[in-house]
Amino acid sequence: MVPRPPNTSGPGAADMPVFYNPVMAVVRDINVSLFRAMGEESVRALDLLAGTGAAGVRLLTEVRKEWSMSLNDANPLAKRYIRRNLRLNGVTGTVMNRPARRAVDTGSFDHIDVDPFGSPTPFVPLVVPAVRHRGTVSITATDTAVLCGTYPKAGWRRYGVVTGRTPFRHEMGVRALVSYVVRRFAERDRAAMPILAYADEHFYRATFRVESGSRRADDLLGMLRYVGYREETGERWAQEDPARGLIGPVWAGPLGNRTLIRRMRPVSERTERLLRLLAEEVDGPPYHYMTDEFGAALKGHIPRMDEVIHRLRAAGLTATPTHFSPTGFKTSATWEEVVEALLAGRAG
Repeated sequence: MVPRPPNTSGPGAADMPVFYNPVMAVVRDINVSLFRAMGEESVRALDLLAGTGAAGVRLLTEVRKEWSMSLNDANPLAKRYIRRNLRLNGVTGTVMNRPARRAVDTGSFDHIDVDPFGSPTPFVPLVVPAVRHRGTVSITATDTAVLCGTYPKAGWRRYGVVTGRTPFRHEMGVRALVSYVVRRFAERDRAAMPILAYADEHFYRATFRVESGSRRADDLLGMLRYVGYREETGERWAQEDPARGLIGPVWAGPLGNRTLIRRMRPVSERTERLLRLLAEEVDGPPYHYMTDEFGAALKGHIPRMDEVIHRLRAAGLTATPTHFSPTGFKTSATWEEVVEALLAGRAG
C-alpha cells in the first residue's frame, strides 16, 4: 500500500501525504541482497524515516521475519500505511510516530537506515551513538547537486567538503558523502567503514560497518584525501594535504567490501549489472576517466569500452569499467599512460 506518486521519475516529492518513491526500489533491492549476504540472524533494526515502511517490510519478508524492526516516521499519516503494509505482508514490527531525535533515543540498534528526502546531515549526528559496536548504518542523500559540485557553497556548509564540477563528479559526490559520515562518527571515537557505496540516478547511498575505538577512527580519517583535476590536460591525482582548487576531503579508500559484494545475489535485473561493476571497481582510485575525454588525443577515434579495458590491461595497467558512467573506466594509470596504451593498441 503506497500513496499515488505525482510521477515515476526523480527523487520523489516532499509534499506527498506520505513519502514514497518507486524509483528508489533499487535501494530496497540492494538492501535485500546485502543483508542476505551478511547472513545476520538476530538484528534490532530502525528505519528512521520509514515513509510507507516499504524498505523495512521488504527486509522482514525477504531476509528474516524474526528481526526486531522499528519503523518510524514523524508524519502521523505514515502510521496507517506502515501498519497496513505490515499486516498485508504477514510480518510484525514496532510502528513509531516520533521526531527522529526521539526515535533514536528508544535504544541501541544493530542497523539503522537513514533515507531522507534531501540531505541526511540533520540525521547522521543523531544516529552516531545509537548504532551498536559492529552494527551497520545506511545513509542516503538525494541532494546530489550539492555533493557533486553544482552548488559548492552548500556543499561546504552541509558536508564540510570543497566540491567542484568534474567529468567524474558523481564519484566525487559519493566519496564526499562517505567522508562526511566517517568524520561525524570519528568525532565520537567511532569508526564507520563503508561496506557498500554507490550512485544511482537521483541519489547516493552508502552502508557502513560501525566499530568503537579512537584508533580505528583515526585509521579511517587517514584514508581521506584531496583530489585534483586539470581540465586542460585531463590529469587527475589525489594527495593528503589540502590546496587551493582541490576537491575534499573525500573518502579515497575502497567503496565497499569486495568479498561481501561478490556474495550478494541480485534480486532484480536492474541490480545485476550494478553489483557486477561494484565488485570490479571497489578498490580503484578515487576518480575515473571518460572515454570521450580522449577524443582529441586519439584524433576522434574513440574505442568501445571493452576495447579500452583490453588495451589498458594488455599494456600491464589496471583497468575496470565503473558504475558511475557507461563511458567511464577506472585505472591507476596516468593520463599519458592511458593515451599511450590506447594508441599502441590501435597501431597493433
